[in-house]
Amino acid sequence: MTQLNVHFRHIEISSDAGYADVYRAMSTAVSTQWPVMESISTEQQLVAKEKAIARATDALMHQLTSHKHSVKGR
Repeated sequence: MTQLNVHFRHIEISSDAGYADVYRAMSTAVSTQWPVMESISTEQQLVAKEKAIARATDALMHQLTSHKHSVKGR
């Protein structure tokens, strides 16, 4: 199993962005940073890339939701 870590320095989205907006931003970011891995089939790379986008989107949506709740509680 190959493990890949993709790091982002900056992603610009609105604080009230919905899932589709965040998914689009993460898709662009992941696709831009995705390395060429000739030892892994194209199909496997596409599946891995989609999983990475979904996981990153879920994580960012969680952060946005947590941020919204913490701002409301102030």
